[in-house]
Amino acid sequence: MKLSSYQEAIMKAFKSGRSLIIEALSGSGKTTTIVELAKATNKKCLFLAFNRHIADELQARLPKVHVKTSHALGLQSIKSVYGGVKISPHKVNRLHKKFGEKAGLSRFEFEVIWDLARLVCPRWESSSVRMQSTEDALAIALNKTVNISNWVQEATLFNEQLAKDKGQIDYVDMLWLVPRLGLRQYDYDVVFVDECQDLSSAQLMLIKTVIKPTAQLVFVGDSWQSLYGFAGAGSDNFPVIRELFNINTTLPLPICYRCPDSHIEIAQRYVPQLESTGKQGTVDYLPDIDVHDIKDSSMVIGKTYKEITPLLLKCAIDDIPVTLRGVDCFAGILSAIKDGGTIEESLSEYKEETAERLENTPRLPCTKDRIRELESRIDSADAFLDADVTKDKAIAILERIRFSKKDAITFSTVHRAKGNEAESVYLIGSETFLEAKDNEDLKVNYVGVTRAKQHLTFIG
Repeated sequence: MKLSSYQEAIMKAFKSGRSLIIEALSGSGKTTTIVELAKATNKKCLFLAFNRHIADELQARLPKVHVKTSHALGLQSIKSVYGGVKISPHKVNRLHKKFGEKAGLSRFEFEVIWDLARLVCPRWESSSVRMQSTEDALAIALNKTVNISNWVQEATLFNEQLAKDKGQIDYVDMLWLVPRLGLRQYDYDVVFVDECQDLSSAQLMLIKTVIKPTAQLVFVGDSWQSLYGFAGAGSDNFPVIRELFNINTTLPLPICYRCPDSHIEIAQRYVPQLESTGKQGTVDYLPDIDVHDIKDSSMVIGKTYKEITPLLLKCAIDDIPVTLRGVDCFAGILSAIKDGGTIEESLSEYKEETAERLENTPRLPCTKDRIRELESRIDSADAFLDADVTKDKAIAILERIRFSKKDAITFSTVHRAKGNEAESVYLIGSETFLEAKDNEDLKVNYVGVTRAKQHLTFIG
């Protein structure tokens, strides 16, 4: 393939043996670039993918490269030391009873703090400043004094003992235990790290711990798409990565091959450095849309489930094939309807229980995802009540959404749509996608308007 001038500069830096950071903007061909880099070396390579779907896709294109998620890499390291281990999602109950209750924390408060402590400060003994700032944030969010240092070291040692003696770990332990215990290094010569803008401190320290110091590192990401701060990632990981791994070379990948010029012009309101290729496409603005006019295999995107669920249900009621990214938000509704009385009684009770959990959730960066999930459950329940469908019809709709065909219309929030694309994309809420209230809103708008390969339609 013919490389662009930006890709040629990246290839030249890579062949020189330097570690580097690639700032790859939306649709800029980062995967293709990584594939070409991997093909250009005979050294032992590791590709760290952000999720299993990306890992499977890259493994098919790069059969000679070891492709893993950071969780899989951490789990492999833990097994090399402790042997057989098992995922124990309920281990937090035991830790809460032993440490959280004494600290005056509810089980949920303890879980939030315990996860945050491990994701943000994987090595507490060298993170006194970060620990103090974390305590301050928690105190404000919980409206109570939170002295993490009073119990976190004891909980840490107890947690390590559970892993060693009982083989019990949870998903955060896969990332956190490795740098905590300084577990084994791997002999990879070249390591590619994808979506680096969304990595937590624990993931970065995992890489620092298990990859040998002489390895060539290539971090790839887009700081304008850093939407996962709730998972312990910083708002801007690039300076942290430069310092932690001593990387002095940062190169841009700004040409968007996915989107037509008319889409790029809108995206440039948020990210001016995004460049176009002269590709032709359309942008339309509609006050409303008939569900039968939505193109097959297209994507319908909203900022929250509240915007997309009513249209999703209209499609499903008319037997139009649909699928939902984040279908787990409907799982509780399906169970509530199946197990309850009338659909009105079931969903009203479900809403009350969910609203209580939402009210008791502290407002923290690391709980944003949980808050969105709870809000989406309430919004989805409201949409079902407004749709005025029977109990059997609602169950049939929910079951059909879970097992939709590949050519179905995909409904998604912006957060779930990240990394995906479609020929035609419909954005629900013209005003919300054309104006940014703050920096986070700017990033959400940028991701939303750069999903379409040909046709972009604003609705409402």
